[in-house]
Amino acid sequence: LFRGIGLLSDTLEIMSISFAKDDISKQFKLSRQEESTLAGVLFGGMLIGGLVWGRAADIYGRRRVLLISLTMNGSCAALSALSNTFWVFLLARFFSGIGVGGSLPIIFSYVSEWVPRKLKGGIISTVATCWMVGAILAAALAWAVLPYPIRDTYWKSWRVYLLLCSVPSLLAVFLYTFLYESPVFLIQKGKHVQAIDVLRRFASNNPDISQELGQLKRLLEDENIVTSDNEQWQCSHIIKEFLWGVVDLFSGNSRRITLILIAVILLFILDITGLCCGSQST
Repeated sequence: LFRGIGLLSDTLEIMSISFAKDDISKQFKLSRQEESTLAGVLFGGMLIGGLVWGRAADIYGRRRVLLISLTMNGSCAALSALSNTFWVFLLARFFSGIGVGGSLPIIFSYVSEWVPRKLKGGIISTVATCWMVGAILAAALAWAVLPYPIRDTYWKSWRVYLLLCSVPSLLAVFLYTFLYESPVFLIQKGKHVQAIDVLRRFASNNPDISQELGQLKRLLEDENIVTSDNEQWQCSHIIKEFLWGVVDLFSGNSRRITLILIAVILLFILDITGLCCGSQST
């Protein structure tokens, strides 16, 4: 269940600006147009992050991309809290959004590849509750921190608030370093021995299953099944794979499902952003 802390951290980053916006606006003396940019820049980063990181996870692995995107999320969010100018603040929030756009969808893929099919719906729904927990935590932190001014020329309550909201992302990075790569991804890449080794560690509390997996691993090793592990981080390769992935989404039988999902997600995002903007304008 602690895999859901990544989703919780993403929710904090998305919701935190809606609570701290008034204080940030006073600090940087923002106009209405700049306030709108402040509200939307994170989502612009999420758009790019979602397009790039999802395909990168299919090429280089769920765990690796999760660690990178969460690190970008937490570090850039903390940097925004320390920014002295509005444009540095915007740039930091934009890159934080790129991190959120990567970790938010990949968490669900990663979790779903670890659980049996008959338990998948319940487990994913349980992880999804971390979104609500994150929203409640963002509101609770705002209630506890923002109303109390700090008598300092640099440190303001909104800076402390945004720093606290960045902590779960960095904590998730630490926790996720102890997780294993998805066995489904390893099998898809032809790394069967590594997949079996991961499953053996996961099933270490069940000696019978662990022993059977060990025998299967030795059998594969005896057959000299060699897999390549030399994937390189190449932007051109990621972009090429991403473009082919987009074509697949809008071709054949996938087109109808893709359009329905886009409509549902757009309505959800409009609801969230409308609520945030409405709370900011009051």
